[in-house]
Amino acid sequence: MVRMQHDDSWIAAFNKTTGKLEWKVPRKFETPEENDHAYTSPLILQYQAKPALLIWGAEHLTLNELTRGEQIWVCGDFNPGRKEHWPAVASPVVVAGTAVVPAGRSDHGQPRLDGIRIEPRGADEPSGKRLWTRLDTGTYVPTPAVYNGRVYLLRDRGEIECIDPPDGKTVWKDALPKSSGNFYASPVIADGKLYAVREDGTVFVASVEGKFQLVSESKLEEPVIASPVPVGGRMLVRGENHLFSFAETKTAGVK
Repeated sequence: MVRMQHDDSWIAAFNKTTGKLEWKVPRKFETPEENDHAYTSPLILQYQAKPALLIWGAEHLTLNELTRGEQIWVCGDFNPGRKEHWPAVASPVVVAGTAVVPAGRSDHGQPRLDGIRIEPRGADEPSGKRLWTRLDTGTYVPTPAVYNGRVYLLRDRGEIECIDPPDGKTVWKDALPKSSGNFYASPVIADGKLYAVREDGTVFVASVEGKFQLVSESKLEEPVIASPVPVGGRMLVRGENHLFSFAETKTAGVK
């Protein structure tokens, strides 16, 4: 469990059977105002054949071992201009040893996207090395999706961009139909189709196999901020008042 807020941030591990606290270590970094707040989810991954915890928040990406929570490495310098009100909302994703980290405030025209090497690759490329940085694209709230070795950004206003993780270059970019609403739910990709839900309850399905192609658009008539979840051949979407289930049919496509 990770808690990141002003003045009292920490990482803790609990016994899943008894609930007993096994260990707790501080995670504190001095940042400009509000930037020590984070709403991201930690990732458990393999580092040198052992499980480790990747954490993004407070302008730092850290990797911690799971036995006692000790920090393995840290990567900072995500905000060299010391801009305020840059809390971390979107979580990073990892593809082939590279963490793609959304930073900045793309909703305010200040996007940032970084590629960070997880595993060491010799003396010239140690753990936690920054491989690339882009200041022209990113996402603030929706966490990127991963599919077939590539990262897909759904930006807050509906722009979609396919990124190649090793070098951070754009493979293609497009956009969903415009609206006054934002996207807060994170996209999900299943069977080559990207599912994205706008806050006004509009569900978009788009093919991302090689290029972007909008497949369908459905209106749920109630607000949605939760991310869709694929389960057993269906896509579940939790709205403000109902839980919706979508399934593919032979005659009507996505219903």
